[in-house]
Amino acid sequence: MGKVEEAKAKHRALCVELGVDSVSDVNGIISDGGIDRLIDICERRHERGFQRIAAQIRDKGSRAVFIAGPSASGKTTAAHRLTAELSALGISSVSVSLDDYYREIKDMPLNSEGEPDYEALGSIDYRLFNEHLAELVRGREAVMPHFDFKRRVIVPDARRLRLRDNELVIVEGIHGLNPKLADNIGESVKFRLYCTALCGLDGADGVKIPSEKLRMARRLVRDYYFRSSDYRVTFDLWANQEISAVRNIYPYSETADVIFNSSLIYELNVYRPHILKVLSDVPDDYEFAGEARYLKDLALSLTPLDEAAVPETSLAREFIGGSAIHY
Repeated sequence: MGKVEEAKAKHRALCVELGVDSVSDVNGIISDGGIDRLIDICERRHERGFQRIAAQIRDKGSRAVFIAGPSASGKTTAAHRLTAELSALGISSVSVSLDDYYREIKDMPLNSEGEPDYEALGSIDYRLFNEHLAELVRGREAVMPHFDFKRRVIVPDARRLRLRDNELVIVEGIHGLNPKLADNIGESVKFRLYCTALCGLDGADGVKIPSEKLRMARRLVRDYYFRSSDYRVTFDLWANQEISAVRNIYPYSETADVIFNSSLIYELNVYRPHILKVLSDVPDDYEFAGEARYLKDLALSLTPLDEAAVPETSLAREFIGGSAIHY
């Protein structure tokens, strides 16, 4: 059994252990007034998960941590929570974004529509990144670029960085697990974390909810509230990003040191009113009407859960807002 399949099996076993096999079970817990206990269990499992990962990074003596995963898998929150847990162990960290290593637009490979393919590894100057990372790991200063997305230009020498003795770098990006990234530093100083969101619940129809639908619901809600994007923008981007994940992320998931499942058993109930709001006016002849209809039907099968019950540190807050974490 592969690492991802093992993570799926563990999550499903947890659902069975808690007696929560389906959305109907979650609905019943909410109706019976027992949702606070379920939320507490889910959040504590996440907390312990981040604590274990931080301890593994410390014990391995890693200097570079790579976090990768498909869209809306919780990578950003994972990076913040992991930073906090490492700090509790006396380990400082700095963040480096692979996005700052984008090539000039004219040098990027093109996608099937003839547009610059921001999802392709070839769009990133990963050789320059590798050089800078090696310098950091060796305790030397690296002078790093910044990619200005508003102007679509590279700002060279935008940041000077040097790691202290008890400090590491956290790298977040879709190509974080690609073997061409950081291939010039030893495995002993690298730690790879794969974020995913594995849904273990059956829908009201008794059919398992695909994990992709959970991530899609997260993305639709987050884009609407925090990126000023309606469902059309999200659905249009989603198709290409899932194709990119098949090419650039999933093939390397088994190389991760740890698979982190970011899903929360109760979270779909929190998203219910938001899903219905975001998808309230989708026309029947829309290209992705089927996807929208699935999510709307799923939302309608859920008992609403007051988001005030969701802790400020919860990963779910990345998508609905109100987080204690500053993104």
